[in-house]
Amino acid sequence: ALNSLYGISAKPAFKHLYSENTASDCTYLSRQCINYAIKRLNDAGYFVIYADTDSCLVELGEKNREECIKLSKDISKEISANMPFPWEEFDFKLEDDVSYIQFFKDKQGQLKKKNYLYINKEGKITVKGLDVIKKDCTRLGEYIFNDYLKEQILVNKDCFFEKSYIDLVIKESLEQKGVSILAKRFNIKEEEDYKSKTSIYNLIREKYGTG
Repeated sequence: ALNSLYGISAKPAFKHLYSENTASDCTYLSRQCINYAIKRLNDAGYFVIYADTDSCLVELGEKNREECIKLSKDISKEISANMPFPWEEFDFKLEDDVSYIQFFKDKQGQLKKKNYLYINKEGKITVKGLDVIKKDCTRLGEYIFNDYLKEQILVNKDCFFEKSYIDLVIKESLEQKGVSILAKRFNIKEEEDYKSKTSIYNLIREKYGTG
């Protein structure tokens, strides 16, 4: 509900909730809070290797884990104390203990935001932002990741593979599952939702309808 209110506050179409500065003020405050948390953690000798909307990924090295958690909670209290409407549940919580993480780059060689894979201490893989988990990904990509790559990533703590190997598993997968596994899912809306009448989505709608 909170995220929905934040989102529509930036859209003039929602005239009773729209406010020119609400969304930008929220993100500006959030950036200040994260920057403050990073500074406090770095000053205490912890290395923040990544920060997201509401989280920090900290490399412990030889530092004490419990002391880091305590410092994080102190930072939460300091931030909350400077808010006009403090919320008692506002807190940095330990989300996961990470044993391996890999970030990914775009075609220009720049690291992508919200685009990484990690393994926690219990041996579970978490994927953030990668195409393989998106709804419009083909089932082929999902199948190859789950049936060929996942176990190797867990064992080797390495998620880079030779192109020749990927080409081979694509060929094997198509032979086993058939070409229909390459199908892509489209969620088709009503005509008025598409500004471009030549977009692939609208062309599919014209031929097959919505759904």
